[in-house]
Amino acid sequence: MLNISLISNITFESLGSFVGIFYEGIIIIGMIIILIDLYRIYRVSKLSLTKNLLLSFIFLTLGIFFSWLAKWWLWMHGVSNYFGGYGLQLISTFKMSIACAIIGMYFLKLFFNSLFSTGNERSSGNNLLIIRKLIEVSIVLTVHIPAFLLNSPELGFISDAIAFFILLLDMTFLIPNALKSFRMGKKDKIFGKKFISIGLTAIFIFNMAIMFLLDRVTMFLQIKGTFNELGYTVFYFAAWTSVLISLIFAVYGFIKR
Repeated sequence: MLNISLISNITFESLGSFVGIFYEGIIIIGMIIILIDLYRIYRVSKLSLTKNLLLSFIFLTLGIFFSWLAKWWLWMHGVSNYFGGYGLQLISTFKMSIACAIIGMYFLKLFFNSLFSTGNERSSGNNLLIIRKLIEVSIVLTVHIPAFLLNSPELGFISDAIAFFILLLDMTFLIPNALKSFRMGKKDKIFGKKFISIGLTAIFIFNMAIMFLLDRVTMFLQIKGTFNELGYTVFYFAAWTSVLISLIFAVYGFIKR
């Protein structure tokens, strides 16, 4: 007969990891298929607008891959080996994913600057933007050090919330750009649907950060939810789904329309 504790481990650890692996695998495959299509468009057009959009979603996809890798490690090696070295903890606690998302937002900011800003505005703010991104990435990659040194899950959840809050602040530029896009969508009779699509792209990407912040806060507060025993909440599923939807709007609603 099977040991009861073994069945429990399979239910809450292995099953939880497998659900995450399967779900994120589907998202990654969907992202790659659309990114290949976007790359083909860029090879023909050679537009910086398309290049920045492509690079932005490449880094977002890389962030999803790091999240998938963390769940794969847990599935293969178990929870006891999940929080090993600091590098592994950066992956398992979403810090590498957030760092990739912040870099992705750099290129998305360049995309919107190309779309709405003048040449002088774009050149004057780029150096400051690079410095800001370097600071943000450095904070995200070091904020987990106290939790790592003290082996404290509570500090780990706090560092998660801080990192996701930084990402949320980093994405605030998406809101005014989404509003600009919607206004242009109403005014422009020819390209109106393109602008509405890129506005929806911005909204869904911003929603990703909100969903992940809610996921970490929910876990920290120990709110019992459907997926809480698996190591994440329903907000986790909504977050990566938002990224895929945003890419669909960007490519098939803006670039290819």
